[in-house]
Amino acid sequence: KISELRHLDASYEKLADRLESTYIELKDISDEITSESDRIHTDNDSLELNKQRLSLLYDLFQKHTVNTVDELLKKQKELENKIRLIRDEQPHRLEELSAKIQTAKEEMEKLSSELHRIRVEKAKELQSRIESIIRELGMPEAQMQVLVHPSDTYNDYGKSSIEILFSANKGRAPEPVKKVASGGEKSRLMLAIKYVLAIHTQLPSLILDEIDTGISGEVASKAAKLMTEMSRRMQLISITHLPQIAARGELHLKVYKDHTGDKTHSKIKMLIDDERIREIAEMLSGTPPPDTAIAHARKLINQ
Repeated sequence: KISELRHLDASYEKLADRLESTYIELKDISDEITSESDRIHTDNDSLELNKQRLSLLYDLFQKHTVNTVDELLKKQKELENKIRLIRDEQPHRLEELSAKIQTAKEEMEKLSSELHRIRVEKAKELQSRIESIIRELGMPEAQMQVLVHPSDTYNDYGKSSIEILFSANKGRAPEPVKKVASGGEKSRLMLAIKYVLAIHTQLPSLILDEIDTGISGEVASKAAKLMTEMSRRMQLISITHLPQIAARGELHLKVYKDHTGDKTHSKIKMLIDDERIREIAEMLSGTPPPDTAIAHARKLINQ
């Protein structure tokens, strides 16, 4: 538009010349920018590689608690020196450790052999004592064997493998407990084992969770007597449904479910005096207990 006004005034002609000059300069700059843009090549693989390296760098900063590359390089130098020292000392260190391992193996072999010898010697004594107890618990024909076999491999307790065989009936050879023992027989056998071992084990407390399952009557009374003797050496907690055993306890706690609210809650209550007598009477004959059951419960507690 300015060019069209050139002939009207000299000032328009000067402006037209200046605009033409500016246009040429801008076009030249534009061409040069386009040329530079074409020359630049974007390498996506290199970009991803650099991102990974930066991520690794930040991870190393965090791992070695440093803030700069210089600090990280210093840390690298320290670690290289440590590795060099380890490599230099490795042959001597390996030889020293090998000697210690060999000494430990020889000592372990000596101790495990002695332990195995003692186990074989004591197995018959243990077997005899447990047999005596389970016969008192209503299994007069019961037999038990404690077999100690030498093993080729070590375990946490030496090189022996121990097997317990059991038979409750006359004329039947002992077999592995899990194959031949009923629930009640397992309970009595476990109680006998716990009783014998408790003498030699310094335990502050022992919990028997329904170890009296499957027994009743006179056998239950004998089991209660064993538990009483065990309780003189340790705190004994017995979870039971048998009145003969509950009556022997120095402390009687009743665990029950409370259904009175919106939800069922498990609760525990200490029973004293008449509460305890009534609870044992209910264990004997159900709810409500007759007078004979209450009298029997009082007799059991006072034994």
